[in-house]
Amino acid sequence: ILKQNNKVNWAKQGFSKNLYKRVPTDVRSRYERYFNDELWKLQWYEQDYRNNYKNEMLLDMNLVPVYEEFKFTGKGIRVAIIDDGLEYTHDDLKDNYDEEISINLNWNKKDPMPRYEDPTNTHGTRCAGEIAMAANNTKCGVGVAYNAKVGGIVLLDGKTDDEMEARALINANSLVDIYSGSWGPKDDGLMVDGPGVMAQMAFEIGATKVTSDINNTCTLSHTGTSAAAPLAAGVIALALEANIVAI
Repeated sequence: ILKQNNKVNWAKQGFSKNLYKRVPTDVRSRYERYFNDELWKLQWYEQDYRNNYKNEMLLDMNLVPVYEEFKFTGKGIRVAIIDDGLEYTHDDLKDNYDEEISINLNWNKKDPMPRYEDPTNTHGTRCAGEIAMAANNTKCGVGVAYNAKVGGIVLLDGKTDDEMEARALINANSLVDIYSGSWGPKDDGLMVDGPGVMAQMAFEIGATKVTSDINNTCTLSHTGTSAAAPLAAGVIALALEANIVAI
């Protein structure tokens, strides 16, 4: 009737809608008690939060079936963290520390322990924890490949150059399976930079010649692409272990 009235330009049947307040919801993972580590329940990205896991799309990494069904945990895989140091005495990392693939290029020594005088030297230890934090020790969380070995290559604790960057990328390359680096040029949206000539050569060698927080604490503030790269490294470690088993 309204549409027939020449004074009405537009009309449509009304309908009711349900609108909801944006408040936190109580979402639970079916794996939240799988490990006893104190922060495991907060590691949502490694779990499965679907209410109906058979019919809903998987949005998380859902790693527990890889551990439980296939028994892949990164065992036998060695990962080098190129960063600002590695607190290898940390309760969640000490059993997975690999001294043989570690080096401190900034201070020209073997020991990759971070300098505690600089409060920002937490980055490398956090990245290492994402990959290889021990499981079921009630400490912090669980690494993606919690039985992988991790070493520290210190490059970000002082001035560096193309030659040092290249050395970092090929250090112990006959032993290292994965190099993980969460760094780059100044992240200010203005600078565009990349690896120098020697570093590019080192990347080529690595591609063609394949061969937790510091002070023993935990952290909830490690985010961004710095956190994404170690997660990828951990998943690759699981895949490499699977390849070894297949062979």
